[in-house]
Amino acid sequence: MFFNRPTTKMPKMSTSTKSCFIIFLAVVVSLVSFASNAYADILGQQETFFVNKNYDLYSRTEITATLKHFSSYVNFYVDDYAWSQLSTSQQDNLLIRMQSLATDFDTRIYPIETGFWGAEPRPGIDNDPRITLLLEALIGGNGGYFDSVNSYPLAPGRTSNERDMIVMNIDALNTDLANVFLGHEFQHLISANQKEMIRGVSEEIWLNELRSEFTSTLLNQNVPYANSSLYRRVQSFLKTPSDSLVEWANMTTDYGIAAVFGDYMAGRYGQRILSETLQSSGAGITSINNFLASNNIQERFPDIFADWMVASYLNAPGGNRYGYLRPELKNIHIEPNFRQTIASGIESTLSTQVKYWQPTWMEMIVGDASAAGMKVEIDSHAIEQPITAVVTIYGDGTYDVQRIAIQNNAQTFYLPTLKSGQPASKIMIATTYSAWQSGFPGSFTGFPFSMKASLVDATTMAANQAAAGTANTAIQDGSLIKRDNAEPESYVIRSAYKRYLRPEIIALYGHLNQASTIIANNTVFNGYRISNYVRYLNDQKVYAVWPDGTKHWLKMSAEHFTSSGRDWNSIFIINQAELDAYRTGPDITQ
Repeated sequence: MFFNRPTTKMPKMSTSTKSCFIIFLAVVVSLVSFASNAYADILGQQETFFVNKNYDLYSRTEITATLKHFSSYVNFYVDDYAWSQLSTSQQDNLLIRMQSLATDFDTRIYPIETGFWGAEPRPGIDNDPRITLLLEALIGGNGGYFDSVNSYPLAPGRTSNERDMIVMNIDALNTDLANVFLGHEFQHLISANQKEMIRGVSEEIWLNELRSEFTSTLLNQNVPYANSSLYRRVQSFLKTPSDSLVEWANMTTDYGIAAVFGDYMAGRYGQRILSETLQSSGAGITSINNFLASNNIQERFPDIFADWMVASYLNAPGGNRYGYLRPELKNIHIEPNFRQTIASGIESTLSTQVKYWQPTWMEMIVGDASAAGMKVEIDSHAIEQPITAVVTIYGDGTYDVQRIAIQNNAQTFYLPTLKSGQPASKIMIATTYSAWQSGFPGSFTGFPFSMKASLVDATTMAANQAAAGTANTAIQDGSLIKRDNAEPESYVIRSAYKRYLRPEIIALYGHLNQASTIIANNTVFNGYRISNYVRYLNDQKVYAVWPDGTKHWLKMSAEHFTSSGRDWNSIFIINQAELDAYRTGPDITQ
């Protein structure tokens, strides 16, 4: 069973951090409990805890619990009634397991997690350097929970234990998952301190849970991989891969995609993308974009997500951009949402709903090796323009990956199905909606997305390439384009943006050749938005380049850049020669 309780509101704070943890049927559910203050708790001390009857095994609203064991960093309180139901041998066995878990927490979990994620509140609201671990009899299927409200004072409208605490199902100690549960939930306690208490930021649930999922890797709990926490998450993801990353309904599928996506990011950019974004003033996607910008990484979160969709389908050897770095994840090859064979003279049509940051994969099997190309017509929501990536796989095993800029709701483009005489065997189009980037609720609806695909012959392919540019809308980033009405101005493109380059600037780049400029029709040309933002490869400063040949430093924080409506994808990387070619003008601060 799975539970999701509404968030408890706290004065002067946007939300209360709550977390759930699911491994198979083990669910960490958000509950609310409260108890009196404690200081230097002593063995045998009994406390009263108010609990939520919807999740308590006996539908209780109040329980008593006794301190049965403590160590350097944790106090173990045990539900008195649950304890009384155990035989003497079962009680002895539970004490042994508590001692073992305490030792692992003190010697491994605590130092590793605090060294990587940062500190928990210490000594915290209860003025006790130890955290409280309450072992309660929970409904079957519930492994435990964390709720940051307990770290704040009891107040009208706020139920609080006034303890820095974690709750686990007493039955969890009789499984091999107790250490995983504790490590997972301890990250949430650290996160609440690093984000809410220190920086006054409410972290996005999906990223908070992603970090807790990654904690099992951090603690080396996924070795051996077989039947590990990560293994179970991967199996869940492979079973239901098309789940929104950011829509958090406390389902097993939510944890599956979070664990897999987190492992991909850590493999591609290093584990510090997870730790440094926790120890920052940003939250969710914004914190990731800020990390990328501060580390001179050109990609932004939409780019990572698009590449990850490709990696989950293609899983190219070597990991990194289009594959998983961890060897155990080489078996990830998602089953597309839609798969159809396209034959000459037959148009394939599909319509679906796509949610924000919900990966959707559509695979077309090329049923005619003599076809020269595939015509694709996409009709998406008028406002929520999708991120779209295309993988073309040829008969010899080679592949091409392209990003498609979908503009103005509808777009028609042509994809070649022949390369150096080698026919394509299949074409996969992956898409998601990305306009919403913060403040995600527990559930939301999707938007319409439809696509038509048909094979075309060489004559049709050549005619459309000539009319719309060599690669139509699938123009590679870094290419030069110009309008088809003989205007002389050339633009370099990146993502959904184009930037005007004067001839003398083009000459500063040996790989740019005006003779190979792509002539684009009005639809394609106007589909790219104008940008004048640039950044030197080895510098974090972003400049706006003005037509008078001056450069103006955007003297502002990464957070302000984002909140002002500017797009990180609009920044072009330039070389030192171009940077030096512009005169310095006044800084831009707004």
